[in-house]
Amino acid sequence: FEREVKDKFDPIYGGFGTAPKFPQVSTLRFCQKRFAQTKDRDLFQILIKSLEAYSEGGLFDHLDGGFFRYSSDRRFEKVHFEKLLWENLQLAHLFFDVGQALSEKRFLEVAEGTFSFIKNWLGQDPFYSSSVVSCQDYYLVLSRQGRKTMEKPNADNTILTDLNGLAALTFQRVGQTDESRRLTRALFLHQRDDQGFFLHTQEDRLAPRLLADQAYPLQALTEVYPDETRTAADLLRLILLNFYDEESGGFLDRRREEDDPSKIKIKPLEENLTLIKLLRKFGFNDRAEKSLVEVFNLYREPALTNAPLAQFLIDHPSFLGRRPLTGVV
Repeated sequence: FEREVKDKFDPIYGGFGTAPKFPQVSTLRFCQKRFAQTKDRDLFQILIKSLEAYSEGGLFDHLDGGFFRYSSDRRFEKVHFEKLLWENLQLAHLFFDVGQALSEKRFLEVAEGTFSFIKNWLGQDPFYSSSVVSCQDYYLVLSRQGRKTMEKPNADNTILTDLNGLAALTFQRVGQTDESRRLTRALFLHQRDDQGFFLHTQEDRLAPRLLADQAYPLQALTEVYPDETRTAADLLRLILLNFYDEESGGFLDRRREEDDPSKIKIKPLEENLTLIKLLRKFGFNDRAEKSLVEVFNLYREPALTNAPLAQFLIDHPSFLGRRPLTGVV
């Protein structure tokens, strides 16, 4: 995987590949963690040059804060004028962590501006999923005074449970505990059905029960309210009963009773890694081991999209005890 990262890096303009270019947060997280292990200067340069490219080019909105979704060119100049909650949370967290580790004020300021965008533009407790796309004229104005004369773009007011679970986690991890507590409480009080499942959206109570909507609020609960062990354990058991694959290990992306036989059964990477850690935390060690073997077999190819698995193995090198997994990093 490390070779893949170095091969795909764009040494001229930063980021990875040619075009279009999306922010590769998980890959840069890998670079950060792997550099801490090896002190490989190439990985450090990949990390810093990419963060500079993301924050100094057109991808970052220097006036209102927040990152646009992607660039359609290699130079990060022609951007898609939409700001997603998911990407902005991940980017803000990454810039915050790297800024803290390196005492880099410029990265901390980008993180602060991105968190401000989320709070000021995407509602509050819970947050909306994104800004609207049809606002190109507004964002092409490059002065604060000019933007003040224009109508402020609206947000897509869809509230997605999985994104807000990630938001609660992110605010907790950057020290904004009041925000994370309010958000976690809002999810548990208003985003669940009578059976205890988290809804995908509060408005559509008939939508399928999805794994991501259960996993991220559960992870947030264990970090934001660590004393709520009984509630967390009950929810984990509910997830095991309804999403866990007893035959092969790992968790399916939707509740088994709602599975569509015409669709390929998916075991999403990041949600599975989240739940594997929680299985271990609550003593389900055999299922944790079985699930990690399954996930490893599904995602062992050294593609940039599999960066979360490489990160996981760096963070948990002895997770399987006598059966370590090697060959990914």
